[in-house]
Amino acid sequence: MQLFDIVFGHLARVLAHDDHGEDLIFGDIVLVHDSNDLAGMHHRNAVCEVEHVVDVVADQEDPYALRRQTLAILTILIEKGYPLPLSELIGRAQGALNGKISVPPDENHQVILDYFKGRFSGLMTGCGHRYDTVDAVLGARFDDPLDAKARVEALSAFRQEPLFEPFTVVCKRAMNIIKESFGTHVETSLLTEKVERQLHEATGSLEALIPDLMTGRKYGDALHAIASLRDPIDAFFEGVMVMDKDPRVRENRLALLSRVAALVAPTADFSRIVVD
Repeated sequence: MQLFDIVFGHLARVLAHDDHGEDLIFGDIVLVHDSNDLAGMHHRNAVCEVEHVVDVVADQEDPYALRRQTLAILTILIEKGYPLPLSELIGRAQGALNGKISVPPDENHQVILDYFKGRFSGLMTGCGHRYDTVDAVLGARFDDPLDAKARVEALSAFRQEPLFEPFTVVCKRAMNIIKESFGTHVETSLLTEKVERQLHEATGSLEALIPDLMTGRKYGDALHAIASLRDPIDAFFEGVMVMDKDPRVRENRLALLSRVAALVAPTADFSRIVVD
C-alpha cells in the first residue's frame, strides 16, 4: 500500500497543478493536497452523473483513497481532453521517486497500469456501456484513457448497427482459427481461388485507409469500413478450406486471415464480445 501511496500521490500532484502552480478545478472534480502531501479528492458529480462510481468506496475498504485518486486522474484526462499516455505519467512518477520503491520498475509499472485499467472499466460500465464492449476495447490495448473512451463509444455505437452481429460472428470465427501467431505476408501466386483474391484485394484497400482513420481517432468510421469485409470473409469461408492439406496454401490462407484480424485489432478484441 505504501507503494501506491507514493506513486498515486505523485501522479495526482503532477496533475493537480497547472502551469501557474494553482489547484486545478474542472467541471466535476477538484484536487487538493492533504497533510501527507497526497491528493485528496472532493467529488461534486462523477463522470456521466454516476456519483456512486466514486462514492461507493468507503474508508475501511479503501483507507488510502487509491480508487478515488485514480478515478480523479482518469476524469481529469478525459474531461479536459488530455491525450496523455498513463505509461508516461507512471514513468515520471517512478523517476521522481529516485529508487525509493523496492519493486522492479517494470513489474511496478504494470501493476499500476492494471489498477488504472480496472478503474477505467468501472467508469465506462457506470456510464452505461456494456461490460463486454469495455472488455473488448481494453483487451486490445490501454494506455491513453481519452483514446480508450473514444474506442468504447465507437464500439457501443457500432453495436446498434445491423451489420454488427454478422460481422462480429465472422470476425470471431477468423480469430478462433488464427489463435496462434502467424505472419501477414501473403504469397499472391498461391491465391488460386477467386474468393481468396477478392478478400486479399479488399483487405489491401482497407490497409491503405484504416491507419489514417486510427490516427485521427475516427474509430466509428474505421469499424464501418472494416465491416465491409463481412461478405468477402463469408465467401472466403464458404469457398475454400482454410486448413488445406498443402502446408503452403494453409499458411497463406492463415496469413490472409491474420491481415484481416490486424485491421480491427487496434480498436477492440472482438473475440471478447458476446453476441446476444
